Amino acid sequence: MNTSSMITMIITIYNKEEYLQQCLNSIFDASMQPKDLILINDGSTDGCSQILSSFQSCYQEIICVSHENRGVSACRNEGVALVKTPYFLFVDADDLIDQLLIQRLDELVQIECFDLISFNYNKITKDHTPLSHQHKPFTNKHDGPSVLTAFIKSKATFDSACTYLYNTAEFKDHDFHFASGRLHEDFGLIPWVILNAQSILCINDVLYYNIMSPNSIMRTNDYAKEVEKANDVLFHVLNLLKQLDQSAYDQDTKEIFVTYLVHTVISKLDRLNRKDQAIMINQIRQNDLLKGLPSLGWRKKIKNLLIQVSPKLYLRMTHLRRWEK
Repeated sequence: MNTSSMITMIITIYNKEEYLQQCLNSIFDASMQPKDLILINDGSTDGCSQILSSFQSCYQEIICVSHENRGVSACRNEGVALVKTPYFLFVDADDLIDQLLIQRLDELVQIECFDLISFNYNKITKDHTPLSHQHKPFTNKHDGPSVLTAFIKSKATFDSACTYLYNTAEFKDHDFHFASGRLHEDFGLIPWVILNAQSILCINDVLYYNIMSPNSIMRTNDYAKEVEKANDVLFHVLNLLKQLDQSAYDQDTKEIFVTYLVHTVISKLDRLNRKDQAIMINQIRQNDLLKGLPSLGWRKKIKNLLIQVSPKLYLRMTHLRRWEK
């Protein structure tokens, strides 16, 4: 078996019996496997335990941990603590990796050390029909502030934890953690990880496949879950703003990041009813999130002024594409 000496893979699992075997098959059928495969069984009540046992008996690379349900963030943090290789990455149990994922990343880190490597991914259906290609805006090596600014300006989806290779020492030295017990955990951490990176290599390769499963936590039709997601985004935004305020980044970088964060929390209002919108807007104003919005050109100036005057009107206007997002 062709194994990387540099890379560990972390998978958190909770009731993904329908997808888990094909996920693991995509890893062990690939051209190169990770040195260690850390599988965190987060209290699954379906057939995941049996699937894990069958793979564990065949592959010595597997490190399997099972316990009561704690949530994806706690499990990812637990997995990172177990990493012994120079690099690691995350894979969701209902997704697939490309055959060349580990081999391509291993080749790159054998040549040069990076804090992060960013790669592209495709969204696919359960039967693997392509839906969309998630393309990030540029390639080559850059620092964190440059990459984060470019990602934000391009409107690319960039906060998926599963589309990066992480430098273990840098991740642990910064004491990065996913916020336990919160939804939108990637949004709460990945932009901050990017911003703090000294060297990020961005490559065009599509190396990951996100299966749009109908029962995903982030795609539920449960209204109570929508309220929880909105509240958790606000929690993450306040936490990120606090860290940003204590940082030494230049003013332009801070302004772009603040605008991105505030616009993100405002966008969550769109899924709330009028009563919950009013509650959320009151929380946004109580935390003075609107006062710090900078004016970065006339479109942003109009947009930011509209947010401050009426967040609900802002939502209507942006929904109708009256202004660029």
